Amino acid sequence: MDIGSILLILAVFVITAVFVVRPLIDGQSYMVSEEEQNLSSLLAERERILDALAELDFDHEMGKVPEDTYKAQRADLAKIGVGILRKIDASQPNGSRESSGDAVEAVIAERKQVVSAGSGGDDPLEDMIASRRSQQSAPATGKFCPQCGQGIHAGDKFCSHCGTVIDWPYI
Repeated sequence: MDIGSILLILAVFVITAVFVVRPLIDGQSYMVSEEEQNLSSLLAERERILDALAELDFDHEMGKVPEDTYKAQRADLAKIGVGILRKIDASQPNGSRESSGDAVEAVIAERKQVVSAGSGGDDPLEDMIASRRSQQSAPATGKFCPQCGQGIHAGDKFCSHCGTVIDWPYI
């Protein structure tokens, strides 16, 4: 092993050692207070409840959850959510407290909008696919299958709709 390799290995070792030991030498404490930890726990629980509500709404819309079960579970989740929001409001100072009910409603509306956005025309990829499909659906030849009447393209050997053999030149 030549001297260059040894120096390179030594430099990497020193840099790694400094990187690992530096937090121990600084002595700064990154401890989180119990109040911050409780608030973080409450916020995580709020997100879990909102996810459960969104999933329950989606399952109900898909017909997986019966109406009576849906109403009971939604009421239970809403009651738990209200309790969590009250705890969050109580733990925050009065100056930074915002209307939690409005915040929850905004989050729920946003999530419903994301779920229903799949059918919107905001996605450029979906617009490109739709334009390509419309181009392909109109045959350039102006000819139609003698069996089913579906439009056929020049060079087609079979009808894409019924499978009938197309004999070219088809008039």
